[in-house]
Amino acid sequence: MEATGYASCEWWWLLSDWRLLAIGGVCAGIELLFFIFGKMYCYRKNRQPEEVEQEGLPVIVVTVEQSPVYQVGEHTFFDAERMELIKEEQVVKLTPQTAVLLEKFLQAEGHTLSTSLISETLWPNGSGSQERIHTLIRRLRKSLGELTALQIKFKNDSYHLIIPHFIGKNALTNA
Repeated sequence: MEATGYASCEWWWLLSDWRLLAIGGVCAGIELLFFIFGKMYCYRKNRQPEEVEQEGLPVIVVTVEQSPVYQVGEHTFFDAERMELIKEEQVVKLTPQTAVLLEKFLQAEGHTLSTSLISETLWPNGSGSQERIHTLIRRLRKSLGELTALQIKFKNDSYHLIIPHFIGKNALTNA
C-alpha cells in the first residue's frame, strides 16, 4: 500500500505551492552563499605573498607573523622562536626559561629587569625565589658567554643586560 501511494503521487503539485518554492529558493541561496564564502576563504588562505615595489626596492608582503630575531652582536643573533643563539656556524640552544628571560631583557627599557618582574614573568604562580632567579641568570650568563660579549650585572635588586657596541652597527636591532 505504501509503494502504491508513493507511485501515484502527482509531483506537479509541489511546483504549484508558492511556500515550497520560497523555502527551496532560500535554501538554494544559503547554499550559494556558503559556496562563495568557502571559495573566498580558500583563495585567501592559499594565495602567495605579493611583491610590491617601494622606492625602487622590492618588498615582499608576508601575512604570516614571524618571530623576532634580534641581532645581539657582530654576526650574532638570537632567534626567540627557535630559542637559539646563532653566530655564523655555531648554535647554542637555550632552555625555554632562559630564552624567555633573554627576550624580556632585549625588550625591556634600558635592558633592565627587577627581580620581582623576573619572578612574576617566569613563575606567575609565585614559586619564583631568589635562588631560582640566580640559577636562571647563571645559566643565561653561561649561554651568552659561549657566543657573545653580553654581560648581566646585578645592582639595586635589578639585573641589567650590558650590550657592548660593535663597529658599524647598532648594539641591538630587531631583524
